[in-house]
Amino acid sequence: MQQGYTHTRSADPQFESVFSIADVQGSQTIQLRGIECRQFDLVLSLFYPIDLLEPQPKSFADWSDILHVAHTIDIPPVRTLAISKISQLGPKVIPPVDKIVLADKYGIKEWFLPAYMELVGRMEDLSVEEGEKLPSGGALLVDTLKDEVKEQIRMLVEEDSMYLPM
Repeated sequence: MQQGYTHTRSADPQFESVFSIADVQGSQTIQLRGIECRQFDLVLSLFYPIDLLEPQPKSFADWSDILHVAHTIDIPPVRTLAISKISQLGPKVIPPVDKIVLADKYGIKEWFLPAYMELVGRMEDLSVEEGEKLPSGGALLVDTLKDEVKEQIRMLVEEDSMYLPM
């Protein structure tokens, strides 16, 4: 059985125009394949908040789910909002590898450079798990750039040491 969010016509008159398009064969529901109920509920909470003082989507996972739904069913304003909210989260909340994965999956080009630069600039090497998550060639790119940076620093240190008094 395929999982997906099912929204019935009787549940919400706001979606009547969507159903009129989909009702070609008398269907009373629209199935959004690849979207879980919880994910769609998060998107609905943007339009129909339960508590105005305490908005529902809070975490990186929530906003990632909202981005997924907005991208999947093409809701540009919600997609833009999700990108903005995720962009506001710092590297302590969203690891650069996860940001690269989302950027690759949803075509968010402006996230690639800062996330890759963060990976290249950190002291520790990529873990095996991180390397497996990155898009094709990503781990090799990070390792190559790290090696180049190390070599440039080594050359700089050696060059500077020539001028130090003995």
